[in-house]
Formats: sequence, structure tokens, C-alpha cells
Amino acid sequence: MEKLKLDFCRKILVTGGARFYLYSKIGGRWSDTPTGYFNVEKIRESHVAPKGTSAVDTIEALTPMNLIRG
Repeated sequence: MEKLKLDFCRKILVTGGARFYLYSKIGGRWSDTPTGYFNVEKIRESHVAPKGTSAVDTIEALTPMNLIRG
């Protein structure tokens, strides 16, 4: 992401079919591991991998109001 120079972008959503991974810029740098995850076929509140991710928190982070706030 840093090579693309998307300076104003703070979140990136990557999909692998039904699986969605959220990456966030933390302290001016992109996280190496997903900061969020959800599977649209099996939405669960919490997931084993990536550790500590929550489908609810991930979906909430992608709502327009939270994207504006950063």
C-alpha cells in the first residue's frame, strides 16, 4: 500500500470471495496483519484468525460515519 502512495486512505478492504479482510493505517503505517475480518457466508462475532478480530467491529468500522471519523 505504501508504494501506491494513497496518503489520504486510512482503510483498505481486501476480499477473497466471501472473506473480507480490513487493513488499517496505524500511526501513519499500514498494519502487517488484518485489523478486521468477516465472512459473509458465516458471520460470527469473533474469529480465531486473524486473532482478536470481530465481524461486528469490522462491519461497524466500514460504516460511512466511522470512515469519516477515521
